Amino acid sequence: MNLLKKLVIACVIIFSSLSVSSANSAQLKSIEIFNVSSLQNDYFINMAKYAEEQMASLAANTIVIVYPIGRFLTGENPKNNSTSFRGASHEVVLTETQVNKINLRVSNFLQKASCLSAKDKKRISMDIDWWLRNGGASQLQDPICKKNRLVMISIDPDRKRDKRDLSRVFFHELYHSFQHDLNDNCRGPNDLWVIEAGAEYFAQHSIAAYGGKPENFINDLLKFVLWHARMLGTKLKDPGVAEKGLGALRLMIQKGWLDESRILNGSFFHKCARVEEFKNSNPHVQYIKKNWHKIEKVNGAYTFNLPK
Repeated sequence: MNLLKKLVIACVIIFSSLSVSSANSAQLKSIEIFNVSSLQNDYFINMAKYAEEQMASLAANTIVIVYPIGRFLTGENPKNNSTSFRGASHEVVLTETQVNKINLRVSNFLQKASCLSAKDKKRISMDIDWWLRNGGASQLQDPICKKNRLVMISIDPDRKRDKRDLSRVFFHELYHSFQHDLNDNCRGPNDLWVIEAGAEYFAQHSIAAYGGKPENFINDLLKFVLWHARMLGTKLKDPGVAEKGLGALRLMIQKGWLDESRILNGSFFHKCARVEEFKNSNPHVQYIKKNWHKIEKVNGAYTFNLPK
């Protein structure tokens, strides 16, 4: 077979796979999913559609890259990492064709990102290419522009088996793309845990509601929070800032100081409302910081055990 025929066949294969993915993603309003893992596209598309439907408004276009990685090698970044990405190192299982398909899709997406210079677009593309080729693990959302977001999720053998955790990660990272004000010029002392806990609250709620067991949500959440408080401490900071922050948000909601619907529909992250409401001078914020972890199990159910 001559070289011209090989190139034509390769282009047809890549174009066909992109067309199928585009057709599937056409069900979505703001999200483009490119999945080169062995999991079905519909698994991700259905979750993304559910998530979109919960939002008060959609301000950004998001590309979600889902890709496979092999067995775990080390918790450190891949050697010689000069990208902005951080994550564990795994065996590389992506093929050259798969990497090239991802690169093409990312390049097409970045062309629409008017906030980026040609130099920045090239840097992001090169970083993603290097990360994929070196076995980097991902569960991230990058607010590259106010109206353009990148989500990358790697599927290792353990994550492939644990669909519940994979769904949690997917909902969590996708929610970050719905947080409008991540690119706004607003900063507060509690940004990290509020932003991360908001995404985790939506993820946990979505798992319960989407999975048909909404009645388990609060009990499962408090059990989850208590475990992380015992294992990782009671300061609202890493490690486990998202998981621990869940307790703080839930306590705010239970006390009537925060409307849960504002978390679930994303509007709490519009126009920097979170910064004004979560100042350290707010006595409600002071209270939850002291008490979010005070959870106990009573007659098989988890509940806050608060000071009288």
